[in-house]
Amino acid sequence: MNDDKISIIITCYMRHDFSKNLIESIGDSTDYQNYEILAVNTYPTHNKHLTTYLDKMDARGVVKHVRRGDDRLRYMDGCEEGYKVSEGSYVLLLNDDCLISAQEPKWLTKLYEFMQPREDIGTTACYQYLHGKRLYTTGEHDHNKPGHTHGTYAFLRDLPKEKEVLWNPFSCALFRRSFIEDNRFLDVVPSEQYHYGSDSCYCNRIIERGLKNVLINRTWIYHFNNRNLKGKVERYTYNGI
Repeated sequence: MNDDKISIIITCYMRHDFSKNLIESIGDSTDYQNYEILAVNTYPTHNKHLTTYLDKMDARGVVKHVRRGDDRLRYMDGCEEGYKVSEGSYVLLLNDDCLISAQEPKWLTKLYEFMQPREDIGTTACYQYLHGKRLYTTGEHDHNKPGHTHGTYAFLRDLPKEKEVLWNPFSCALFRRSFIEDNRFLDVVPSEQYHYGSDSCYCNRIIERGLKNVLINRTWIYHFNNRNLKGKVERYTYNGI
């Protein structure tokens, strides 16, 4: 199986500690080697520590620091800016309030190896370890709020090995580049939803194309799921799964 290049697009939202620890955890705890990190600075003038850090990591060749001048970017705009300079055959969207655990170094390998040989898969995603030892499992389309979803939760041990669902959270979702090229972020998601993005817009588009959204029960990431968390963010490890 070829190890295609994967472009990891991280939308960095103002917080230095979150982005720093995530980027370092990718380097420390990812066994898949052929990847690039596009760190999109969505608010360059808000946090000088973050901007300085991303510039330094760019100079070292660890990330590509992506910014559009001093413009403040909404989430979907940031994904699009990262995509424009990406080089991978696969594209992974990763929120800045996630961490890769040392207990799960094969997270990216598993997402890739499940999708790569199967043309019927539109996207694969990790389960997300949240506070309270719960993980995202499935989402249901809310027809009263077009493009929005609400998720349900379950313990990992209670879930099947793989689960095909409507909703794959954008906080860790892998796509083929060919699909993104045909379904650019700013084309699929309505403009009023650019700020946060809309997972279900893409998931519905995938289903409309006759493809599947698959959550991989064999891999997981830690997700703070709290963009307002204050204070120092320390490296997270969990041995219970």
